[in-house]
Amino acid sequence: MNKQRRLKIERNKADKQWAQAVRARDKVCQICGSDKNLNSHHVLPRTLLDTRWDVRNGITLCVKCHKFGAKSAHKHGFWFANWLMQHRLDTFEYLRSKL
Repeated sequence: MNKQRRLKIERNKADKQWAQAVRARDKVCQICGSDKNLNSHHVLPRTLLDTRWDVRNGITLCVKCHKFGAKSAHKHGFWFANWLMQHRLDTFEYLRSKL
């Protein structure tokens, strides 16, 4: 197995561990409270390696609040940033310091 392939496998493993840790911490969607179809959402893009596997850069959202709802984190980034600032100011401030 070449080095690139091995690195990709390790990154995928770390991504899965990060996602499990975020969901285990939050237990339910942090916006609507649902315990169904939960996803782990990166607040800052996962392309930023400094925070990619930092659980403080993650929040548990149901699939609707994550991707498909009227106010989903992916479709409405400004709304989500405002929600985060109002409900998780410590997380908002920490992540803002990482930019």
